[in-house]
Amino acid sequence: MRFLNAILIKLCLGFVFGIYLGFADVVSLQLLFYSFFGFLFLLFVFKWVWPIKTAFLIVSVLMFVVLGGITTALRLPKNQPQHIIHLDLSSSNAFPVQAEISEVLRPSTFNHKFILTDLEIEGKPYRGKLLWQVSKDKDISDLDVGQKILMFATLKTFQKPKNPQYFDYGRFMNNRNVYAVIDDDDFEILPMMNFSINAISAKQRQNIVSALRKAGFKEEHLELMQALILGQKQTIDKQTYNEFAEAGVVHILAVSGLHVGIILLIIQFLLRPLLRLPQYGRPIMVIFSILLLWCFAALAGFSPSVMRASTMFSFLALGQLNRRKTNSINMLCLSALVLLLIKPQFLFEVGFQLSYAAVFAIVMLYPVFSKMYQPRLKIPKLFVDTAYVSIAAQIGVLPFQLYYFHQFPGLFLIGNLVIIPFLGIILSGGLLCIALGLLEVLIEPIVITYSWVLDALRSYVSWLSQFENFVIQDLFFNEPMFLSLITLVFSFVIMVREFHKTRILLFLITALIFSMISIFQISKHQKVSELIVFHKSRQTLVGVKQGEKLAIYTDKLAFNRKVFLIQNYAILNRIKEVSFDTLQNFYQMKNSKLIVVDSSGVYMEEPKGEIVLLTNSPDIHLEKLLKILKPKQLIIDGNNYKSYVEHWMETLKKFNIKHHSTFYEGAISFKIP
Repeated sequence: MRFLNAILIKLCLGFVFGIYLGFADVVSLQLLFYSFFGFLFLLFVFKWVWPIKTAFLIVSVLMFVVLGGITTALRLPKNQPQHIIHLDLSSSNAFPVQAEISEVLRPSTFNHKFILTDLEIEGKPYRGKLLWQVSKDKDISDLDVGQKILMFATLKTFQKPKNPQYFDYGRFMNNRNVYAVIDDDDFEILPMMNFSINAISAKQRQNIVSALRKAGFKEEHLELMQALILGQKQTIDKQTYNEFAEAGVVHILAVSGLHVGIILLIIQFLLRPLLRLPQYGRPIMVIFSILLLWCFAALAGFSPSVMRASTMFSFLALGQLNRRKTNSINMLCLSALVLLLIKPQFLFEVGFQLSYAAVFAIVMLYPVFSKMYQPRLKIPKLFVDTAYVSIAAQIGVLPFQLYYFHQFPGLFLIGNLVIIPFLGIILSGGLLCIALGLLEVLIEPIVITYSWVLDALRSYVSWLSQFENFVIQDLFFNEPMFLSLITLVFSFVIMVREFHKTRILLFLITALIFSMISIFQISKHQKVSELIVFHKSRQTLVGVKQGEKLAIYTDKLAFNRKVFLIQNYAILNRIKEVSFDTLQNFYQMKNSKLIVVDSSGVYMEEPKGEIVLLTNSPDIHLEKLLKILKPKQLIIDGNNYKSYVEHWMETLKKFNIKHHSTFYEGAISFKIP
């Protein structure tokens, strides 16, 4: 494993482990600083006083573990006195808030969404970010990145998911340093007093879109161009986005590693004449390439994916100055190290993991694949190379796709084989149209030709997305399986790099471990039986899971049975069969009994129920019900008037009865013996 002999790789792995320790918050910041200086002293000893290479390397890695912990701990909100988490976010009081729009997010069904930074609350500066939601009824045509806004608003925390295996949006936003939400349509736009790259970039994007619209491009073409070139995928309509996702090529709609890599190749092609300069031609070309690459990153709005890709390819470009076998991997690790030093939270972002997994696999596997077969002609070679790169990247991201998305895009190779070879042409043509449009010399034949190219792209993706059977969905895949598959993929990569008895044995062992873990996890979920009361507004949903079967009992059978909370629960609990039936008033589950009290308010005094569920706002005398039924636990679901729930919760304070409201605590489940 020669590539693992590089010191930089070991230091990077140590730093990553330190970030995990930092977020676990198991070691105090003070102890981390003491440890850092202690290891620094040991480095001096093992380098100059008592030179021992192995000891020096071990201490270096340990010091980077500590450095990762310190970097993370310093960025934890609790260690930042002026962070917004120290405000009383449970209060309903409104504060004067002044902030800058740093990012425009994809709108939801009812709201436009913006990320706010540079916060001033009640005249005091605060760290952290806010999510600002503006209803779609409000005109936001004057709002864009870089603008300062002022409002009098209430700050709220993110709600925790109220159903099992739901996407935790609050945790996702916290990882982006966004810790509070503002829902307010009343705001004032302030004049910009300071220099802002984001504002300049946003203004330039507006100028580009205006110039292209003036030249004759239609809105559907402008949406694609903004996503493909300017990194503004929030302009894409939902249907188009879903078609790209189903075809396994949604990654081309987000300006990320693929786009930035192609842009870098275009830039270096245009700067190739600089190589003719004596002695310093290559360094000059590389430096200008990196500068122009970051100009493109600024134009794309410095989104996280663009920042990651630009940093990664900047280091890979620097690697061209000194070519070695381990150079690409070294540069990859160095770029990751720099990004994680700036923002340790990147480590837990799905985009970061996918980007580096894909590039790592390409760097490691493409040289191996390319030795298997290479056509002599350039055009066939282009398609074969595209296939090799696509397969290598797919191998790298496979564990992450299965774990985060629970699906495998079987059409990825067909989609990428057609689109990626021409993506360079699409991006080059788009950049040419932008340049000519800004110069006001973009002629109609070019507009018509490029519009036809975009229509062809969209038509091909739309046709490809019709083959839904090739997209393997709803795959059961949990964390133990995820970690073991990462190990298996890694062992596969190092095995195919150089076949050796030890590496083949390692691959076989990891394959066996993955198989055993998968069998155990599947068997474990097959044996579990439970009753679950889901949280859903204006509907009662009670589920009974027995092995691979899930029975849903509801008061409204005429509803969308593909509702997300049921689908998600079924996927992550390996449910093969889901049935629906009308909600009954009494359920016997082996040794447990459940009494359902609905809008009729009628219940039987016998048999007594261990669990009582109040649903559909029954008009009852709660104290009388508790005295008659004497339940061990009372459940109040989401299908009740909020005023009723608040009244019942006050009444329950007088009784020593275990109770649970899905309004406040989310869904609840019970194991069935």
